[in-house]
Amino acid sequence: MNFKRNFLKSGTILLLCLVCSASVHLSAQKNANTVFYEGQVVDYCSGEPLEGVEVRFWGNSQGETPGAYTTTTDANGEYASLLFGYDTWIVTVSEPSGPTTPGQYYFTSSQGNQSNLDFELLPGDWEVEINGDPISPLNTSFSPLVICKGQESCIDINSEFKERYGSNENIVYCFRGRAYRTDLAGQKLELLAESPCITVGDQEGEETPPCGSGVDLSQALGQIEEIPGEGLLLLIEVEQFCCNEECQPAPESFTNTQEFFVRLQEELDFDFEISASSQVETANVNTPGNTDLNDLVVPRSETLPGTTVGASSFGVIITDDTEREKIDGFRVIIEEVNCNDGTPVITLYDEEFEEQDFPSGPLLFTSELVGPPGQEILGYFPLNSGLSGESATDGKCYKLTVIAESECGPLEQFSYFNILQGCPFCLQDGGGQTANIEADHSLQVEAFPLPATSTLNVQASQIEEGPIELSLLSSTGQVLQNMKDAQASKGFNHYEIDVSTCPPGLYLLSISNSQQRITRKIIVE
Repeated sequence: MNFKRNFLKSGTILLLCLVCSASVHLSAQKNANTVFYEGQVVDYCSGEPLEGVEVRFWGNSQGETPGAYTTTTDANGEYASLLFGYDTWIVTVSEPSGPTTPGQYYFTSSQGNQSNLDFELLPGDWEVEINGDPISPLNTSFSPLVICKGQESCIDINSEFKERYGSNENIVYCFRGRAYRTDLAGQKLELLAESPCITVGDQEGEETPPCGSGVDLSQALGQIEEIPGEGLLLLIEVEQFCCNEECQPAPESFTNTQEFFVRLQEELDFDFEISASSQVETANVNTPGNTDLNDLVVPRSETLPGTTVGASSFGVIITDDTEREKIDGFRVIIEEVNCNDGTPVITLYDEEFEEQDFPSGPLLFTSELVGPPGQEILGYFPLNSGLSGESATDGKCYKLTVIAESECGPLEQFSYFNILQGCPFCLQDGGGQTANIEADHSLQVEAFPLPATSTLNVQASQIEEGPIELSLLSSTGQVLQNMKDAQASKGFNHYEIDVSTCPPGLYLLSISNSQQRITRKIIVE
């Protein structure tokens, strides 16, 4: 232990001697050029001290390589540094960026120590964000950000800047955007629109929706009336300055400016309707917008309990006036919701489609797996809306949401809906035409999905208990499969027919009970 202790003491003494020797040598060589500089950095707008500002000292001497040293301000905005080795010094604020007054200090070492080297700084370490995302570094007049008129596009200042400076109640900055028409090279031509102020620091009252403390850029650009078909190229200039009542920078006052390019387009048309049978049309006779009771579609409704839909004819149709060539894909969501306030209960369906994969006709949900997670089935709504007995959809409300992804961003439309009770077979026939079977018939049949690929689901409902017979026939009438259910119950009966070995083509499905026979065209792919 003594040996170790003595070794450490000896090593320490040696280290100190080396430091002393180096210091004495350096002092002898540079003593004549040693100076002490100190000062303070304060906010240009308020005079408040700024902590963490980087101050840089640039040193230079004839015949020597220039050098630079940095220090940062303390909580009082003050800095101090002992400098040596050069004949002249330039003192500047290096981080954050932004204009200062004065711009710099210049001294020679022969002028000795200097104090009160103070700066006023308008911090420029902010970034413009659109919908929470920074502007791409690749943004140019040839690769602009696309914004659609009427599409919510919130422009704001990044949260890091707000947190750093907005916590001081005495520091207040204003930001304002201006939109200029430009030529193809991005040169300004004329001022077209201005945004309201964005304020950072000392904000009174609550943030205003939809953009909180930011500005809805598309609303500001709504001042622009005429937009050519190819869109309008704009230069957006965001300027930071000390706040005043006019929300304009005072004459000759400091400002910071950031610019980016936008191509403004007319609002993209997008909407959907719900497929329906004639009986479903009649059930929606009082639904606003349902002016044509023979077009086999019903309008969507944003008011609870929503549009009444048929359990089997229920599907979504993108309207003809939707500009599908400008849409990249669709997302379709079905939720069960609270009938009083629309709050979600459970998600039953959530699928994404490439635009070219989404049908031009209705996307029928009898051909889709629908249901609670892990319990999805084909025919979820028909199976749960029985013609007799307890119905799992009775008294429930649902929400259908369709989101279109486009270069304008996501476009969303929704409709509340409920299932028409007592009419589960308001259905699609094999030829793709909507058919309704009268409610007083003794036998009602639905087959799905159509076209079928591996399994054909058949639902048969009758008004009293009795045997049901099903036959799958070729297009020439040859019986390929036959099934008899001697104990078929009153109400719903569900059957599955394996068509996986059937060649693609047209088939006939025959279903009968003691009182009626129904034949349906079936397509197998």
